[in-house]
Parts: sequence; structure tokens; C-alpha cells
Amino acid sequence: MMRVLLLILFVLSINLNSFGQKPKNGIYLLKYFDLEYNKFAGTCKWILNNDSIATYAEKDCHRTPGALIEKGALKKNKTGDWIVYRKEEDMPSKIDFKKKIYYSF
Repeated sequence: MMRVLLLILFVLSINLNSFGQKPKNGIYLLKYFDLEYNKFAGTCKWILNNDSIATYAEKDCHRTPGALIEKGALKKNKTGDWIVYRKEEDMPSKIDFKKKIYYSF
């Protein structure tokens, strides 16, 4: 019984630690999922510096390569998803770091 309990605690700690932490500063390449067209539309370069985020078109994304897609702050919403928060917009973009996908309109 004690082994089962320890195993459950171990599995829970792995899941919480590996997916809930804030990503490190750096440059990430993510697949761009266009929510308006409900399909993948290329790749984007995502630059994280502390809480500041800038997303640039890399390939396709309905923009020329290097064009700024959005800039904002990295935050976690109530459901635990990482989002790009911008004061001027009510619909934030979502980032899935496990699957390396950037969801946006």
C-alpha cells in the first residue's frame, strides 16, 4: 500500500513540475495554428525575455518572414494555460509548450 501511494505521489510530482513551470528565456520555434481558419499555417519564432514576449512570422503564417505577429506578456490563465496577454485585446493567444504550438487569430 505504501509503495502505491509513493508511486502516485511521484507521478503527480513529475506532471506538475514538467508542465507547469515557466519556460526559460530564449528563442523558440513553434508551429503556428490559425484559429480563424482552424488549421496550421506555418511556423513562428517566439522570443521570451523575462515576462515580455514577441512573436515573429518565420515561414508562412499569412505574413512575410520576420514580420511581428504580436507582443505582450506571458501569463498563466485560470485553466493553467500559458497565454500572451495584451491590454488592447480580450482574446489572448495560447501557447502549448509540450506540443510546441502557438494558437492565435
